[in-house]
Amino acid sequence: MLVLTRHESEAIVIAYPGRERPIRIVVLKILGPRSVKIGIEADRDINVAREEVALQEESEEAQPG
Repeated sequence: MLVLTRHESEAIVIAYPGRERPIRIVVLKILGPRSVKIGIEADRDINVAREEVALQEESEEAQPG
């Protein structure tokens, strides 16, 4: 895991082969000592979700029926 420190309005980018635009993650606002609002810019075909939502979707897909 890469750990970075960013301030409000600063961003990181994730570039990878085959994509013209990188994924851009921006610190929009620091809400308190344990909460940060972020913005994510990505191509529409890239699924972006909170981890707990993605895990729930995976669990539902794995269940027979």
